Amino acid sequence: MKNQDKTRQQLIADLAETRQHLAELESLEAERRRVEEALRSRDHNLTLLSRAGQDLAATLNLRQVTEQLLPAVTEIIGAEGASVWLRDESPEGWLVCRTAYHHSYKHSPVDLRVRLGQGVVGWVAEQGESVVVRDVRDEPRFFSGIDEQTGFRTTSLLAAPLWARDRLIGVLEVVNKQVGEFDEYDLLLIETLAASAASVIETARLSETLRRRTVDLQVCYKRLGDLSRALSDDLRGPLGLIVSFAQVLEADYAALSEEELRHYLDAISERGSEMIGVIDELLVARDESSQDVGVEIEPLDMAVIVGDVLERLNYAIGERNAEIVLPERWPVALGHGPWVEEVWVNYL
Repeated sequence: MKNQDKTRQQLIADLAETRQHLAELESLEAERRRVEEALRSRDHNLTLLSRAGQDLAATLNLRQVTEQLLPAVTEIIGAEGASVWLRDESPEGWLVCRTAYHHSYKHSPVDLRVRLGQGVVGWVAEQGESVVVRDVRDEPRFFSGIDEQTGFRTTSLLAAPLWARDRLIGVLEVVNKQVGEFDEYDLLLIETLAASAASVIETARLSETLRRRTVDLQVCYKRLGDLSRALSDDLRGPLGLIVSFAQVLEADYAALSEEELRHYLDAISERGSEMIGVIDELLVARDESSQDVGVEIEPLDMAVIVGDVLERLNYAIGERNAEIVLPERWPVALGHGPWVEEVWVNYL
């Protein structure tokens, strides 16, 4: 009987030990599955990171870069939304929301602005450091003004600086973790994305700047061509007359009377003054164009302008025995006096 009791107790002990081993095995199996799931998740995230980097590098359009970046960010991090804030060119360096993406929210903070140091985004831009905020209610740096303007409700967020060539160009922000809380691994992911994105964004911005400057240069070349043609047209006439008068003087100087000499010299002087006036006005037009200064428009005394034109053309009018008939009264006109004068010269 005692042996039976002893055997039963041993069996119970062995059973308890077996159960303990089974529980440990189940715990180890659960841990193995969790680790495998974590590894699969990280492998998946690495794949998404690689794909996002390739997609970003495939375009030099700033808008396309940011629009491709944000859906990838929210998928990799498992968040509701994300946004890109870039510093503008003002001395204050405002942060402007250039692109925002949310899974189901239509109202976007695009074009909203914050100052350096304002809110978490402003703080990240000012300090150049990343931030994890698990609950915005406990975060004194959180700026609720954006939520108030958009109607969106932020509960948690990640923010990482965008560095390009040792210069902070903006901030990448991710909001509202869908499952669990933002952690250090999420921060590592967003910093990795921010590093890749910053380089591509800066390249896209430089590309856009280059395109704008190319367009500006094309406009300048066209204006230069127009000025060259205008200069050629306006100077050909008086320059031709100067050459003709000089040739007459060279060929017949000894036979010309003093009155004829004075006539030709006066004509050369008038044509030279006319050419100087044309060149001066073209230089003014060039300077106003290069400085992007608006031309001054004012009421014009057309009688005075036409009188100056007739004085400039006095010799040509006499040579052709032309008769210029002027009205007794001129209508009111608005314009830029020197340019209108050149129009009259070309017209007459």
